[in-house]
Amino acid sequence: MRYIGKWMMLGALVSSSVFADVKVNIHRDVAPLVVNGEKVGFFISKKSVLDFDNGLNQLVVRVEKLIDNNQGEKEKFNSKPVIITFKASDRELDLFVDSVISRSKDAEEFELNPFFILKDKNGDPIQIMKQEILPNGGGITRDYETEVYRYNKKNNIIIASEKLSQSIAEQPIVEMEKGVEMVQYWYEKASNEDKKQFASLAFENRKSEIAKQNTKSQELDMLVYWFNQTSENGRKNIINWIMNN
Repeated sequence: MRYIGKWMMLGALVSSSVFADVKVNIHRDVAPLVVNGEKVGFFISKKSVLDFDNGLNQLVVRVEKLIDNNQGEKEKFNSKPVIITFKASDRELDLFVDSVISRSKDAEEFELNPFFILKDKNGDPIQIMKQEILPNGGGITRDYETEVYRYNKKNNIIIASEKLSQSIAEQPIVEMEKGVEMVQYWYEKASNEDKKQFASLAFENRKSEIAKQNTKSQELDMLVYWFNQTSENGRKNIINWIMNN
């Protein structure tokens, strides 16, 4: 399985003759997490395109965007992940949300019933076999691949083809280090002040470890701890991720 999209535009363009049967254009506010049972790479772009074989396919997606909180500050909103099982052949589709999500109130309302629209270029909806919130498997961090496997087993869903072809740029799949994943986790829980302090510390110490900080913030302490447990390349990935969030 190969992922497609404008990952970081580091790969060479592939031949224009390499196309799949169904193309799905992902809206900039929608982030794919799992495609046909396999987790999407760490640096997938907001403006992604996925190519599928004809037939039954599956996506796990969520909304990822900056919104205004109740204090008038910008904060990152990651919605609950939704698993979409759909059937299509020889069509170009658009995946998006039919909701305006710009404030905390909008996000709260969307979370009550997160729903995504999948239409073709004529605006006609395509056959969605099933769409619902992906059940959480428990644990500190989400294991989306395992959750999808259990979901499909419970619902007797079999995806015949898990092959994706690349239509824009081909990139090596980036495996996320444990430290990078944990920094992501604690960063989402941190206050805006802690995020700013950690971002400054991470940038200053991108080639070394961050000295122990005397703070009363568990989130900041854990961010520093996991940053120090990560390789130099992983730290670069963390900094790049912070700059884009």
